[in-house]
Order: sequence, then structure tokens, then C-alpha cells
Amino acid sequence: MTKIVSYGKFRQTYDERVRAFYHDLMKAETTLEKKKLFIAFYQYLKNLSFTLGAFSEATFNFYDTIGKDTESLEEEFLDEKITNVLPNFDYISYKRVLGYHDDEFILHSLVGQTRLYLAKKLHLTTGRQFQNANLTNLCLKASLYLKKLCNQKHIKINIIKINPGFREEDNLYDGNGFHYFSVIQLHDKKYLIDTTYSQFFFLKENILSRIGVVGLSGCNPGAFMYLNKERKKVADKILQDGFILLTKDTLKSYLDGFTISYRNASFYELTNDFSLETPYTHREYQQFLEGKCSQAFYEGIENLGYQCTPTKLNIGDKL
Repeated sequence: MTKIVSYGKFRQTYDERVRAFYHDLMKAETTLEKKKLFIAFYQYLKNLSFTLGAFSEATFNFYDTIGKDTESLEEEFLDEKITNVLPNFDYISYKRVLGYHDDEFILHSLVGQTRLYLAKKLHLTTGRQFQNANLTNLCLKASLYLKKLCNQKHIKINIIKINPGFREEDNLYDGNGFHYFSVIQLHDKKYLIDTTYSQFFFLKENILSRIGVVGLSGCNPGAFMYLNKERKKVADKILQDGFILLTKDTLKSYLDGFTISYRNASFYELTNDFSLETPYTHREYQQFLEGKCSQAFYEGIENLGYQCTPTKLNIGDKL
């Protein structure tokens, strides 16, 4: 690669590349065309990082610019979902009082009223608008509202926080990137409820080539849920109904998506493991959620979170 002789020239070259990329995106007519353009752009950024060097105090400002530019372009051009499964939600039908019926009715009512609450928070007036809504940063509000509904009907509920890497102190994403879901008990069964799960299934953070770009966080859980048959079943059930029966297998599948999403390219370079699976059992995940252990303990904190060192690895080429 030709060495950039000065910061000014370096920045000029980068700015020209971004402008050309934006121009190409404006001309793209299909999602596939836009996806191919982003894959090429991610690879350009990976190549660029070998000239810039590792993420450090000296390179922070430039990598910060790259990150903001990339996320802004993703937000503008990659707003499609990677799934065809839509929330089973009708804005009108859930304007009713939660009653005492069988478990399925109670679950659908709890989820429906929580989705109605979210729709109102976003000033949405139809079910179709809600189906395409981005519910990012609403998981805690949704969980607290669900808890309010459950308390009214004396339904046992536990709100659970997923910290990146399953340990808050590791601070993988500067205090961000956590997620909340709930577990409720009806009679002798427990159910996992996640009414904002669809936030992880937008194309903008689900192109595998994104993994390895210095300063970026990799992909969302959605990308990995759809690469495994059993995980896909769990994801589709939660996306549609907002809940799923909590079993050893469903808990593992649900949390596997998050676990894999926390890995950066350094994990794959170190292990040469491109299976996109995890070795963790439901018992180990329970320990993770209880704060008794963490993903970093097994995989190394340097292999999780933001990419800090240059790599040309393209995960998509390994599948």
C-alpha cells in the first residue's frame, strides 16, 4: 500500500473516498447493491487501518471520525430489516383490559399492551408503523412497563440485564450496548419476554464484513441468530409474539446470539474458529447473568468489544 506522507493528504484521500461511496449509494437501486457497496467500504476501512495503526490516543480522533461517518451512512442507507417476520400486533385490538384467561391469552395481552405502550412512545398510530419501527434504547422502558402490568395482576416477573460480555465492569462499549429482557412465571412455566428484540434485526449492523473494522463494534445478534436453524426458530418466535417458553435450549439459543455478537475479529484470528457457535450451557449462562463469571474469563477481553488492532479478516469469506 502506498504510504500517505502527511495527515492532510491522508484526510483528503479518505474524504474523497467517502464522498464517492455516498454517491454510489445514492445510485444504488436495490438492497443487494447497497450491501455489496458496504462490504467493499468495510474492506477499504480495514486496509486503511494498516496505514493508521492500532486504535490509540494518537489515532483516536481519526478513528472517531471514521466511526461516526460509517454509522451515519449505515443509518441512512441500511434501514431495511434482515427478517420477514413481523410483530403480531394490531394497534386497535390491544386497547383492552388484561383479563384472567389461559397462559397464551395472558402472554399475548401482556406483550400486546407493552407494544401499544411503545407505539405511543414513538407516536405511531398503526400496527404497520410499529412493525417497521426501530425500538433501539427502549428495552428498559418496555421491561418496566411490563413489570407494572404484571404487578397489577400479581404475576411474578424478573427483569434481567445483559451486559456486553456479561460483565458490567469490563465496559466493552463504553458503558453502552446492554440489553434488558424479562422472565415471567405463569403456574409452573416460565416465559422469556423481549418486546424490543426487533432492534437487532436491521441490516445496518448485521453485515458480517463489518467485523474487524477498527473502532466499530461488529454485528448485532440478529446476524448470528439467522445462521443457525435452532437459533432462527427462537428468534422468529420472539420477533413475532414477543415471548417464548423458557427452557434450557431456548435460553442458550437466545443468549448465544448476544455472545457471538460481542466477539471481535481478534477472537477469530486467535482461535481460527469460524463456526459462529458457543460452548456455553444454560447453566453457564445463568452464572453469567448472575455475575458469577463472564465471557471475558473464557475468551479474553481483548477479543471482545470494539476492534482495536488492524485486520484484513473478512468473516463473510470464511462461511
